[in-house]
Amino acid sequence: MFGLPRALSTGIAVLALGSTAFTPATSAFASPAMGASSRARAVEAARAGEWQQLPGLASRLAAGPTALWGISSSGAVQRWTGSGWALEGGPATRISVSADSGSLPWIVRPNGNIWRRTLEGPWRQVAGTGVDIAAGGADNTWTLGSGGIFRWNGSGWTRADGSAARIAAGSSGEVWIIDPNGRIYRRSSDRWELKPGSGVDIAVASPTRVAITSVDREAYLWTGSDWRQLPGVDAVSIAIDNQHVYALDPAGKIWKLNA
Repeated sequence: MFGLPRALSTGIAVLALGSTAFTPATSAFASPAMGASSRARAVEAARAGEWQQLPGLASRLAAGPTALWGISSSGAVQRWTGSGWALEGGPATRISVSADSGSLPWIVRPNGNIWRRTLEGPWRQVAGTGVDIAAGGADNTWTLGSGGIFRWNGSGWTRADGSAARIAAGSSGEVWIIDPNGRIYRRSSDRWELKPGSGVDIAVASPTRVAITSVDREAYLWTGSDWRQLPGVDAVSIAIDNQHVYALDPAGKIWKLNA
């Protein structure tokens, strides 16, 4: 896995109010209410360390220290409120939430354009295009673009070595990838270090909080030297924060595990 550094074009575009280029946020939509027996089962499941189903459906999830975001089955960007999902714009195909305290999302739109949410509230388009995004923080955001792996330098993208099918970044500068053959690597001293196992999807919150899904739809949590299986869910996509692992099943149902 080797390549030569280069920089992409720079610049940031701000979405003007009233523009139709990006759908504005709307109010939260209601999720089906849980009955008393359902709530009791959810509490029991949490205590037993079992997966709990959250309301709604999604095609992608992304977790930060203080927020859970997702992409709905129709491509809308949505934010978990604690009881339902608030629509926050769209459409998008990929989403990542910064692993620092801001928990702000970056998205890739269907045309490959990259947008990020600002502290002030609006979405802003940044330079370049990509097919995946990994927001570890202000100085640790990555994308998979045409021809390779790129790191955000504050105004554009600088190419790194290697190639990947999935990428994820954490709060302390760490970045992990799954290459096109399913092999798992962690960035260490400006090189890619091979890790055990193979995966399909990957999520990172911190050096000790990494989760993957496998080709057989199992979820796993990194132990520091290998992967510990998290049985009980048919997982095709994964997200992680400092206390929970989230998974999507093939039907788009959303599952949460205290782990």
